[in-house]
Amino acid sequence: FNGTQTFATGTVVFLGPNSNLACVGNMTLTFGPDVVVRGTNGQIGRDWISSGTTTIINQGLISADVPGTIQIEPEVFTNQGTIEAINGGTLQVRNLNGSAGSVTRATGGSTLTLLGTWSTNDTITSTDSTVNLEGNFTLPAATPFNRSGGTVNLKGNLDNTGNTLNLDAST
Repeated sequence: FNGTQTFATGTVVFLGPNSNLACVGNMTLTFGPDVVVRGTNGQIGRDWISSGTTTIINQGLISADVPGTIQIEPEVFTNQGTIEAINGGTLQVRNLNGSAGSVTRATGGSTLTLLGTWSTNDTITSTDSTVNLEGNFTLPAATPFNRSGGTVNLKGNLDNTGNTLNLDAST
């Protein structure tokens, strides 16, 4: 992809090693609400040969839905849709900027990593999975973190001023 573009509808399936959805130079790529990006061992981000700032805005679904790793690595990633790691998949989101999105979840032995400067007012759900909360982030008091089994790793700076983050067996 090159320039400012919207991928309005369709499905991208990463099928194996070195699958890459590359953006070239200074650009903004928006995945519309009817876009699904899924699969195993893929990368979404800037083409490492070119220079510039790549921004990706997700309004659809990005799902690491099978064993393997999907990495989202532009210079700026904004999620206005759904990101998830399910069925043993791993989703690594780097340079998350602003909201973590409407639905963020990890289930079935998966790993979800959120790294950047971000916050969320929506639920983060983890069932028998690992969630890595990294970077500089805020979880307001109204934000539920629903966890059943698994592990939550805090690796960064959580601004939790005036709030309580419950990570016990019942949350």
